[in-house]
Amino acid sequence: SDKKAGALNQAMPLVDSDLVLVMDADTEIGPLYVDTALDRLSKDATIGAVGGSFYAREETNTLQVIQGNEYARYVREISRRKNARANVLTGAGSIFRVSVLREVKKARESGRLPGTGVYSQNALTEDNELSLAIMTLGYKIVSPKACEIYTDAPSTMGELFKQRVRWRRGAMEDLKMYGFTKITAPYIMKM
Repeated sequence: SDKKAGALNQAMPLVDSDLVLVMDADTEIGPLYVDTALDRLSKDATIGAVGGSFYAREETNTLQVIQGNEYARYVREISRRKNARANVLTGAGSIFRVSVLREVKKARESGRLPGTGVYSQNALTEDNELSLAIMTLGYKIVSPKACEIYTDAPSTMGELFKQRVRWRRGAMEDLKMYGFTKITAPYIMKM
């Protein structure tokens, strides 16, 4: 009943390393992903996590081609930003500093952040909410272009509609939970 967030929260105490890669089962990482992410994390202690630059794994119908173009456009937008600062860490594949995830958990326990656990089980879009949590704690999130990930894009209008409604509703719920802050302001202004 706790879905992905609950499963990830159960696994987090078992992580015994400085970094952890969290990715969806329907995702493959590109050949430079890990090395690029490790390089960025080693050079900048203010980066809390490195997300992937995502692409559609298959474009077998027009709907997937359109989404593939949308994903590529987002990657270009992020890659043009200083240091590839991202809006959100993709749930499809991101590498986190374990110390930052533990800090998120402690901040939730003390009431500085909403929710419980590392991944808020109240959030419909746990990757978006965790991105807000990490940035609220003062860390940057980035998605370098070389951190390619390939994920399954919905192949029917019904699947796409369900996904996008969930994304939009989840983002709105997350913004409501966090309120108007310097972190949420750019997102609220786009709504």
